[in-house]
Amino acid sequence: MPQGRRSSTFTRLLRHGFTDPSTAERLLDDPALSALRDDPLLLDALGATADPDLALLGLVRLVEAQGDDLGRRELLDTLVTAKPLRDRLLGVLGASEALADHLARHPLDWRALVTYESADLHPGVAEFERGLADAADPESLRVAYRRCLLSIAARDVCGTTDVAQAAAELA
Repeated sequence: MPQGRRSSTFTRLLRHGFTDPSTAERLLDDPALSALRDDPLLLDALGATADPDLALLGLVRLVEAQGDDLGRRELLDTLVTAKPLRDRLLGVLGASEALADHLARHPLDWRALVTYESADLHPGVAEFERGLADAADPESLRVAYRRCLLSIAARDVCGTTDVAQAAAELA
């Protein structure tokens, strides 16, 4: 490559909103993301987040935190085949470093973003209370609360709820 010219990947990353395309290139080459490397929609989905750099870093951390190859495969296959989940998960990872940290520490909690019915997109107070009911100690309560926040944040960043609804759920 001639001096002063950047790779096409570097340029594509810039066009998708990455502020540190060199690090993004390195993260995309991470073995944890090998199954997503050829996914043509991944860069578009990352670019649609509030912070593509943060979303990509969070995704690598989440995939690496999966306990085994089966867990990694399940997460990666779901990301490839389920656009709504991909949008929710990457949206949260690109909007909140705290929730990305939570997912890295509790890597199975990404499943809280999987919805099967339209009613799952807007759980009521009873569903949140049920999610917190099994928390017997402060640590369990904190983890359950963050799991609930994941759901609220995902709906907020994906635009499936309005500000008033999100505020009511947070209250």
